[in-house]
Amino acid sequence: MLLEFLTLLIGIALLAKGADYGVDAAVRIAKALGISRLFIGLTVMAIGTSLPELAVSSLASWQAEASISVGNIVGSNIFNISIFIIAAGLIAKKYRVFEKKVLDRDAVWLLVSALMLFALGFYGYIPSIIGFFMVLLYFIYLKTLYKEEKIFRSNNVVKREKLNVKDVALVVIALFSLYFGARLVIYAVVSIFYLLGISKWAMSAGIVAFGTSLPEFTTILTAFKKNYGDVSVGTIIGSNVSNILLVLGTASMLKALPLSFAKNVLDFYIMLAFSILMTISIIRNRFEKWEAISFIFLLALYLLFLSSKAVL
Repeated sequence: MLLEFLTLLIGIALLAKGADYGVDAAVRIAKALGISRLFIGLTVMAIGTSLPELAVSSLASWQAEASISVGNIVGSNIFNISIFIIAAGLIAKKYRVFEKKVLDRDAVWLLVSALMLFALGFYGYIPSIIGFFMVLLYFIYLKTLYKEEKIFRSNNVVKREKLNVKDVALVVIALFSLYFGARLVIYAVVSIFYLLGISKWAMSAGIVAFGTSLPEFTTILTAFKKNYGDVSVGTIIGSNVSNILLVLGTASMLKALPLSFAKNVLDFYIMLAFSILMTISIIRNRFEKWEAISFIFLLALYLLFLSSKAVL
């Protein structure tokens, strides 16, 4: 038992540090190309911080562990939104962090992707063909971001930094770290499941989801402390959108993905409700301390809910 928990901790550590170093290097590469902070947050950092979820969910799908794959994403999106609103309310307070285009475009993508996953839950699973269209939709989203970024670059002078080959190497190393970390996490979760009789959904939506959300957590805190609110909100919106469209889309392309909606319907409702609340907060363009405290309470309730359904 001790060996399995140690393996789980090592796997989560590899996922977190791999994403951490990979994102830092990717951001430096993006800066060398003269890309805006918002675009970095929505794309480079969002995809980078979603790499642990992509690694875990894709490998879990390939190994026919759908509950780990889906539970990881549902739990991760809940953690991401909770952590962001808590940090925004307690650290950024009333600091307004968003540009108008975020309100008009990215908040809609956040909500639509959550609604799409919720609707697919009633269907029961994500067929491979639907997964393909989800990934295609994500690339359409990226294309939209790129078009607006070109307009931004044509109207603004962005300071460029020198491209360092070391950063490219760090990205490659980070990808290997994510792969092996994902394998260790899945092995540990399945082993602990059989030893303790704990629900794989509860384990993946709780412990694994929190572990794979660590890159987003550290990114949010660092960005807010440095007054880079655009990077912070871009990372969370982009990460949650990519978790659903890119990660689950890719996982279902590998193998049709059962969603276990009937058994875990409340988790899907919580994810959708949190996404709606996040969208409303973005449109309001500010966060208050009471909202952060409320989400601490809501997140605690969700963790209690997971613990109550942990035993099969």
